[in-house]
Amino acid sequence: LPDDVVSVGVVAEADYLYRGTRDPEAIFAREAGECIWIADHLSTGTRIEPVRVTGEFSYRAEAIGGNGFCLAGDAFSFL
Repeated sequence: LPDDVVSVGVVAEADYLYRGTRDPEAIFAREAGECIWIADHLSTGTRIEPVRVTGEFSYRAEAIGGNGFCLAGDAFSFL
């Protein structure tokens, strides 16, 4: 992202994520606050957009490698 902008998100199962509330702002604050490193780094930043919720992004490639390529990390599979 341009101009030192970073995207921060929470990835979790719905039952875990929506425990106690369905408010995206409250969920993000709860999850970010539970990690000291994240909370510390977010404290020096400025939010430029509201918290948004997106849907299912899970995927898995059919092959981890082949002639001239090898997939690693999220390139191969995400959740």
